[in-house]
Amino acid sequence: MESESRGGSLEETLAGYVARMAKGDQGALSSLYDATVGQVYTLALRILENIPEAEEVTADLYFTAWHSAPTHDAKREGVQTWLMRLCRTRALELLNRRAQDLPAQPGELQDLYAALQEGSRLRESVARLSPLQRQLLALALFRGYSSPEISAFTAIPLESVDIQLVDALHRIHTGKADDEDGK
Repeated sequence: MESESRGGSLEETLAGYVARMAKGDQGALSSLYDATVGQVYTLALRILENIPEAEEVTADLYFTAWHSAPTHDAKREGVQTWLMRLCRTRALELLNRRAQDLPAQPGELQDLYAALQEGSRLRESVARLSPLQRQLLALALFRGYSSPEISAFTAIPLESVDIQLVDALHRIHTGKADDEDGK
């Protein structure tokens, strides 16, 4: 991106695209799309696990971004955060519609209850992680960053990133709290 090469951050570049979109600049929408579609589509696909639906959510997101650009406040919410929130919301809405279209089967209530219990245990396990481990997991899971990208983004050595992520996943899997190991 040209403004990045002149010293601006990615977020400033994206905010510039949104500001231009708010003024009706379709080229800015194209630039925003080119700069962010990989991340948006990856998140949609992870949530939906369905290529046509992920493509639908991605297209809908940029349509929404075009129409919402005049009201987006870049100081309140960064552009990347805004796009990921819109993507997650659209994908979850689609999952909800999909679930409503499926007929209920015997045993689904028990399965749903078990899933809710498992989700509660997962939230508790994540809450017990160190703030650093939660941040690294969020970058990996919600932003789709690889370990080298996380290392570059956080300035933490790659080996440390890998160790923290493996330890965090182990703690979540086993349900161990930080204080159990003296951390």
